[in-house]
Amino acid sequence: MNRTRALALAALLCTPGLARAECEQSVQRADIALGAQAAIEAFRQLDRDGFAAGRDQLLAGLPCLAEPLQPGDAASVHGLMALSAFLDKDDGASVANLHAALRSDPGFDLPADLFPDGHPLRLHLQVARSLQPGVLRPLPVPSDGAVTVDGAEASHAPGDRPSLLQWTAAELEVRDTRYLTVGGPMPDWGPVPELPDAPPDRRPWALVGGAGASALAAGGLYMLAAGRHTRFLDPTTPYGELEGLRTQANAMTVASAGAGVLTVGFGTMAVLRW
Repeated sequence: MNRTRALALAALLCTPGLARAECEQSVQRADIALGAQAAIEAFRQLDRDGFAAGRDQLLAGLPCLAEPLQPGDAASVHGLMALSAFLDKDDGASVANLHAALRSDPGFDLPADLFPDGHPLRLHLQVARSLQPGVLRPLPVPSDGAVTVDGAEASHAPGDRPSLLQWTAAELEVRDTRYLTVGGPMPDWGPVPELPDAPPDRRPWALVGGAGASALAAGGLYMLAAGRHTRFLDPTTPYGELEGLRTQANAMTVASAGAGVLTVGFGTMAVLRW
């Protein structure tokens, strides 16, 4: 399944019209973990169609979740989406999803057998570990209960990385669960707070978030490329490592340049529409 269809599915899950009342059966937290594991196993078997099917089934089941999410659950979903973005050669989205996974669960890691040291996705994880929280977006305020972000109660959601929003009422009753893409629409669980006397917020959050994620990815990848280049020029570096260092530096430089182009494009459109 291509990137456009995957993004369309994720956007659908943020659409107000899709509610728990439409679910044929409830989904448990264990189903989320099993779904992520099955998708990764399909990747391990080089079954790209199976991976895409597992990813989409997991996303489609989120609105039907009957249990409160925990940070580790959110990290699993974000890690899976990072792998999906990597397969689509979207470095910015890959880093943003890994950033989300680490913010959800600082102990998150990639399977070492699939992604050993030097693997591009492992390098993306290094970049994500160096990132700090960015722009925040106010969350809707339901008439009862509370909203959590990636398994933790919050009043704002990150604007520079994806997040899992969940509305729970009394006795931990789950009302709804949504996957919020970067710049995606907030669910209609209640009013979104605004500053006193402020006009409705129509700022281009998708463009701002896209620019931020791309900029962070570009900077991190460039720093890693520079580090590989420095090691390549170091006379004490073993000869057997030189070819790998050169390949990694070239790949990260190209990826950094691509992310930089996206940053300029997103930033320009955001300024024009602000």
